[in-house]
Amino acid sequence: MGLDSAGVAPNDRRATRKGVTTMMRIVPLGLLPSLKVEEILYPRSLELFGREERLAAWSKEFPGDFDLQISGMSGNNPAQEIAMYVLRKEAGIRSLTWFKLGMEPSETKGQSTSPADLEARQGIITKVIGQDLTSRLKVALREAKLRNFKGEPDLFCWKPDLSDWFFAEVKKDDGLHSAQIRWHLAAKSVIEDDTRFRLLLLTPTDE
Repeated sequence: MGLDSAGVAPNDRRATRKGVTTMMRIVPLGLLPSLKVEEILYPRSLELFGREERLAAWSKEFPGDFDLQISGMSGNNPAQEIAMYVLRKEAGIRSLTWFKLGMEPSETKGQSTSPADLEARQGIITKVIGQDLTSRLKVALREAKLRNFKGEPDLFCWKPDLSDWFFAEVKKDDGLHSAQIRWHLAAKSVIEDDTRFRLLLLTPTDE
């Protein structure tokens, strides 16, 4: 799908692979002038999967990749989970969600996401981006009062060979909210590389 972090010209670039067309472009988005935007076209038939059917089918296709504790995929968030599946299937990119980087795992006792789940997910992020960067990012988010899930991107994505990683907000019918912009700006104060932040626009297509 051409979802790597190679330089993308300001003009639209289209590529077709396995019947899926992806449009990548750099567009101005208010306070986020260089946020990389990728439009992901996916078969509308993916929306027909029920919760249990979706989890069972995708877990069978990619054993271990959509384990709840690691990926956070519960079957309750169709849009972001479709993005997770398409990224994995078309670009070999793994992803996880519900990671609460503004909090320590031990602070989530009694909440819907367990300390063990957060420890597993944050552990993967730390392994991919490094301990120092993770620690500085956590500090920046806390200082911006962005704890719990407030403003957090939908996904953290990475290639298994660690050649690429990024945070991604998934959008289908709505735009960026103020807390999401605050999270991005706080993270950007630590992570200067624009390619580490992406906006994924989901568009269904008829097969």
